[in-house]
Amino acid sequence: MATTTATTSTSPTSLPFSSSPSEEHPPSSPPSSLNRWEGLDRLREELMKEREIEIEERIASVREEERRKLDDEKQMEFAEAVKALAQDKERVIEDLKIRIQLLTDECDKRRGGGGGGGGGREEEEGRNVGGQILQENVELKNQITSLQKHVRNLVTELARAKRFSFVMQQSTTTTTATTATAAAATDMMASTASMTVNEDTRENLVR
Repeated sequence: MATTTATTSTSPTSLPFSSSPSEEHPPSSPPSSLNRWEGLDRLREELMKEREIEIEERIASVREEERRKLDDEKQMEFAEAVKALAQDKERVIEDLKIRIQLLTDECDKRRGGGGGGGGGREEEEGRNVGGQILQENVELKNQITSLQKHVRNLVTELARAKRFSFVMQQSTTTTTATTATAAAATDMMASTASMTVNEDTRENLVR
């Protein structure tokens, strides 16, 4: 009976020195929770990469569309300029044909209208007609030279207009691409912030 009492009295004194398993090994996060957050991080990175690729493709598509529009406009301007030059050339050729025909008719009329005894007078009139023809030829050459200068000026002005139009269109394309990039970047930042808030909320719920 004494032995039983001693055993009962010594057992409570040994309790404060005993350590529970929970005090020696504090609780840690389960491996499944860590794997889940790592998976969410990887998913977010993949989504951001896909979004960046989509933005780059959209910008490339916009630039290609603008470049195609520029090419079409330049081709139309060049076709109109060539058409105008061809019309000017046709007008000059028609004018030359009319002048030559008039001079030829006048020369034939003066050669055949002098009678039998006016050989000297016919020769003089023939020389006068020849001089007039030479003078008309000189005037026509001067007109052709002037038209050629005008055509060269038109070509120069056309090239200058094309360069100016190209610079303006490039500026517009850059502005459009910058606006699209800024809008896409804003969307990406908003999406990332939303994902971060959702993750913080999940962490708070887990805690």
